[in-house]
Amino acid sequence: MNFNIGTVVSAMSGRLFCDIGDLYKILSFMTGDEIYTHQIPRAIPPCKIELNKQFPSLAIEKIPEFNTAGDMKCQIDTWLLTLQAIYGATLNVEPLSVPYEQKDPLAELYEMMNSK
Repeated sequence: MNFNIGTVVSAMSGRLFCDIGDLYKILSFMTGDEIYTHQIPRAIPPCKIELNKQFPSLAIEKIPEFNTAGDMKCQIDTWLLTLQAIYGATLNVEPLSVPYEQKDPLAELYEMMNSK
């Protein structure tokens, strides 16, 4: 499935460079599960590993330090346009090549809340 470069970089880095809804979509597609907010931290690591395998040259790209005093959105958009010029606007992402443990989102939330 095709995802825009900002969505792929977000899933690879764990930092948000896209609409949050797009992050849910890529994580859900890759894991084969419907990912909820509290499940994002569990879904990111295996997706990051898989995306690094699928896009090794993108994996070594460094995320710049954005100047918080300036217009960060403009800085991020400019950086994403640079990546887009190199890798394309969208990338064809494959699902995880290893099984992903699907969990009932409410049961997992209950488990998370009671583990502390």
